[in-house]
Amino acid sequence: MEYQIDIIFAQTWIDSRLRYNSTMKILTLNSNMVGLIWLPDTIFRNSKNADSHWITMPNQLLRIWNDGKILYTLRLTINAECQLQLHNFPMDEHSCPLIFSSSSSMLYLKPLIKRLVCM
Repeated sequence: MEYQIDIIFAQTWIDSRLRYNSTMKILTLNSNMVGLIWLPDTIFRNSKNADSHWITMPNQLLRIWNDGKILYTLRLTINAECQLQLHNFPMDEHSCPLIFSSSSSMLYLKPLIKRLVCM
């Protein structure tokens, strides 16, 4: 069976490289900044296709706390599939989960810049 779901997908993690000292505890950044930071490569394993919403502007939110905590949200419409169990037909009940995972973590990242020299 195929189903469609419209979700706000929120992820949070800590990137100590983004810590900062300021009286502002939280920075809310526009969607142009999303491509400049590391993001988890989340995979929706049982999706057939997915679309992010870009009308009238990107439906994304990026917040960074002064301790390096990051909140990233994205509105998605996902077409997914699930296997039906018809053992009790016609009295069967179905549960169709959205299965997601990630194939990497910060542990596998190696910095490209070892030292930054400012002039």
